[in-house]
Amino acid sequence: RYNMTETDLCNMALSHIGEGLITSLDDDNETARICNQYYHHARRLVLSQYMWGFARRVEPLANIQVETYTGGYRHTYLYPEHALRIYRIIQDTELRNGLYTNYSVKDIPNYEVFNLDTSTKAIGTNITRAYVDYVFDVNDPDIFPPIFVEALTRFLAASLAQSLVGNMEMYRAQFQIYQGALLEAKNIVASERQFDLELPVGYIESRRAT
Repeated sequence: RYNMTETDLCNMALSHIGEGLITSLDDDNETARICNQYYHHARRLVLSQYMWGFARRVEPLANIQVETYTGGYRHTYLYPEHALRIYRIIQDTELRNGLYTNYSVKDIPNYEVFNLDTSTKAIGTNITRAYVDYVFDVNDPDIFPPIFVEALTRFLAASLAQSLVGNMEMYRAQFQIYQGALLEAKNIVASERQFDLELPVGYIESRRAT
């Protein structure tokens, strides 16, 4: 079984813009250094842009006692260490009673995030025995699904086109394909419920143009 690596993903992005490949992110050349500079930022940003199922976690929050300002909320919890984005804070009874299935990301937040000090991030909420539904900072490329690989490498290619090549037309083309990949991901989720899949308009054409 082939194991995907960070270098593989960077090379895919480089191929999208017609640049030479690298053997490692630790290579002593400008291409590798720029890939190393942009890769993890791109990965975290693309993870946080959509409800990727492989990166979603639901787990209990750790309650803490604080004396600093927490917005008047009754409870303060530690912010999950590897969270990139919080979708919702959930009452534990919702989980136990099977009431929590899905929701709109446009739901009114029932919490607020605070920085207690320079190294401690916390969540204030009125929910007792709270759980958190959030984006986990997944960094193992070998578990990335194909549509996420497409989105990540296209976003990374757009960044590299701007910084490594300095070509704004190439940047716009790659960014357009990245946006199309996000739309396709949403359609894939919809197809799992409705058993049909419609690719976003312009996605195939934008791929052919590169």
